Amino acid sequence: MTTFAGQTLGKYQLVERMGRGGMADVYKGYQPGLDRYVAVKVLHPHLSEDPDFITRFRREARSVAELRHPYIVQVFDFDVQGENYYMVMEYVEGGKTLKQLLQELSARGERLPLDETLDLVAKLADALAYAHGLGMIHRDIKPANVLIPNLHRPVLGDFGIARLLGETGLTSSGQLVGTPAYMSPEQGRSERGDARSDIYALGIVLYEMLTGQPPYDADTPYAVILKHINDPLVPPHVLRAPMPDAVERIVLKCLAKNPDDRFASMAELREALRAARAGLKDRATIDVSASATATPQPRPLPPAAPAQPVPTKQPLQRPAWLPFAALIALIGVFGLLAVLLRGGGQAVVDASPPVGETPSASQPDEPSPARSEMAALVERGRRALFSGDLDAALEAFNQALAIEPDNPHALIGWAVAELARYGDTAAAAANLERAAQALPDDAFLHYGLGLLHIRSEEAADPQAAEAEFTQAIERCGNVRPLCSSAYYERSQVRAWNLGDVEGALADIDRAIEFYPDPASVHYLYASRSDLRYQAAGDAVGALDDLVTAYDLSNSGEYLEKAAALAVHIADYDRALGFYNRLLSEQRGDPHHLVGKGYVQWRSGDSGAAVVSAGRALRLNPDLLEAHYLLGLVALDRGRPQEALDQFQLFSQETDPDRLYQASFPFFQIEFGREIHYDMARAAHGQSDLEAALGFIEQSLQRDDYWPYPYIERGLILTEQGDLAGARENYLKALETVSDNPDLRASIEELLAGLTK
Repeated sequence: MTTFAGQTLGKYQLVERMGRGGMADVYKGYQPGLDRYVAVKVLHPHLSEDPDFITRFRREARSVAELRHPYIVQVFDFDVQGENYYMVMEYVEGGKTLKQLLQELSARGERLPLDETLDLVAKLADALAYAHGLGMIHRDIKPANVLIPNLHRPVLGDFGIARLLGETGLTSSGQLVGTPAYMSPEQGRSERGDARSDIYALGIVLYEMLTGQPPYDADTPYAVILKHINDPLVPPHVLRAPMPDAVERIVLKCLAKNPDDRFASMAELREALRAARAGLKDRATIDVSASATATPQPRPLPPAAPAQPVPTKQPLQRPAWLPFAALIALIGVFGLLAVLLRGGGQAVVDASPPVGETPSASQPDEPSPARSEMAALVERGRRALFSGDLDAALEAFNQALAIEPDNPHALIGWAVAELARYGDTAAAAANLERAAQALPDDAFLHYGLGLLHIRSEEAADPQAAEAEFTQAIERCGNVRPLCSSAYYERSQVRAWNLGDVEGALADIDRAIEFYPDPASVHYLYASRSDLRYQAAGDAVGALDDLVTAYDLSNSGEYLEKAAALAVHIADYDRALGFYNRLLSEQRGDPHHLVGKGYVQWRSGDSGAAVVSAGRALRLNPDLLEAHYLLGLVALDRGRPQEALDQFQLFSQETDPDRLYQASFPFFQIEFGREIHYDMARAAHGQSDLEAALGFIEQSLQRDDYWPYPYIERGLILTEQGDLAGARENYLKALETVSDNPDLRASIEELLAGLTK
């Protein structure tokens, strides 16, 4: 067996062989010119005899080398020496593979904590979403292809290898390519894998991390493939209890046999993983009850692998300056749960109608013992529903339905809880239809039907949703949480779907009036701020509502949003006042010092901005946003290298939570800021046009629908004499400009200048 250890390939000294695979040996190499270690993958000699393979190798290596992501192994080079083709990659120092880590944990009878599991898989999903956006599909995702230098940085390798060998499946020689344990059903049928195949494989990895084993095993690879194609999946909670429902649903959706039933994209899967992880933090601890280890109860209508509905809310001309949708996100998936009913303690539950009674019905006779048992289960489900604990609510309603499958109150409760989490809309619709036969005038039924008409793609109908919420309002009686929630949902439908701004504002006022918990009503004031500004154009009223939300909650995010809105309308004095208040009342948070500095910079006082950023850095020398602000000031002062040095610190950060905190609220595309775009401006200022073009490409990979990178690229191409390319970019910039006439005029002036 030939080994290259101790020899040299091109610029690389091969130190030791680290592993042998089906198509290549992998060596640890040293690159003297850059004084760094690299990983060198040397293809097996017989592959070089196939000219078609070599053509594919060059093409794939070139494509993979274009991938730039912190969670993807970087390919530096590819070349040939004699008959030896090789690829040079990033050497991940001190790392083991995820497969090795899982084996070590299994030997100790352990598994990764759920929070770390979701974080790791979400980062892999982020890497794959990036690659998919560039047209690169992995097709062989498995733990052995994930390096773990540390748990905070998984690194995915072997991009393009499956396609080099003729796609995952069977080659013309009958050789199986890919790993059966992680192979999607369509790949097992020798069909061409796509992004949804990667979703399936990543779902298998998640399943194995959660349960300690892949879902399918057999004596031969072909038997495993047949199981992927034909066998039902054992739900993760059977092997690891307790299992949060949100996590299990992600696994079930990833591992749907039909690719169309999986997540629509890797980005959608990434967001679902992040939301599930955030849910763990919100709950603080997972309730481990005696029933968690018992035999799972059958579910009459199991919420398995739902298809995500297409949102029906289409905003009126929402300005792109500020992501006010974040205010809605604070409210939760809909008004009844988690927020509008967060105050649902005993008073709220006592206000709920007994089983068998709608809010407008008369009191029933004294219940029988059997009926009391059912009433207790439904009441427990409602209590959980009203407090926002959807898992507990679904468990209670499922237990009720296992006893009495046609109980209308349990059917309605289950449906509302399922719709609350954007779940199985078809099952929810079936439950509501069955319940309507017994309780056609029930207020909660009409509320659920209203949700169905804005959650379900098949039943989407804003007019019908408005009518159902109206019925719920007319019948909600003294059940204040239900009344408040129905008014809130109707306000959203009226504003963003039906264009009835006046009606929407009246509804949100009533939602606030009926809201049962003064301690949490700040969410509704934030929502009204959104309606006032985006739908009605009332910036002053929107600011007042955000200040009220802050006064009620002491949450600094509200006042920062108010400062951002004030900057947008050029009321810099009020924005500075908001930050001064935050600095006084939030104990001198250095992040707020940077926000104040940004307002000072926008108002033209760059000297004061530098002072504020400097004070922030004295409190926290690693504060990314302070470096970003100093980079902007340096760029304005004609110091592009100093700007690049500051921007570089921000651009190297990979933790999404830290990046979000550093970016909020000003260093975002909504304010014309994106780190690679600003780095392009700095490189342009140094006349390094190639570097500037590279930064612009990175910026557009993040978001290709905003004008400034196209304008910057147009300016660079003009300098290079490529007027046709410049024109194309200016036209693209015009396509992305909506309501900024001054910017549109500037772009048209640049276009006109090309013909002079």
